[in-house]
Amino acid sequence: MKTVDTLWLRGQAAQRDIILINHYAATFLGTALVQGLLLGWQAPSRMWAAMARAGSAPNAVVTPDLGQMDGPSPHLLDGPRDGLGDDLTIIAGLGPRLAQSLNEFGIYHFDQIAALDDTGIDWINTHQRGFRRQCLRHDFVGQARARIGGLAKN
Repeated sequence: MKTVDTLWLRGQAAQRDIILINHYAATFLGTALVQGLLLGWQAPSRMWAAMARAGSAPNAVVTPDLGQMDGPSPHLLDGPRDGLGDDLTIIAGLGPRLAQSLNEFGIYHFDQIAALDDTGIDWINTHQRGFRRQCLRHDFVGQARARIGGLAKN
């Protein structure tokens, strides 16, 4: 093979590599765009809210302006107190998936559920559809209050 042919073949291979790189980049950007649309462009605001909570006292309850429904709920913690959360699945009607979702929101303890008012329930319902219905149907707040009362007596 001549040098010219070798150079031409290498140029073709490089061109194919550039095209593949562009396809990967377009796929990555398209995926990021779809994820952004599915999240409702909430991820950056959630990240900044989490960073604001991290700057406060450790495991302190954050109480933002309740008129703003896109911000963090006033009942959220950065993590469970003493590194161990309550078993929320003890509450009737609250399954492991919903308990995991509540943990992702920052709710780890019965007293947090017991402290939920209509505003807090509405906030969680905007981010976890159907929560209000389940909460009212199974009386999560009442069960959590009863659980806290039972723990305080023991």
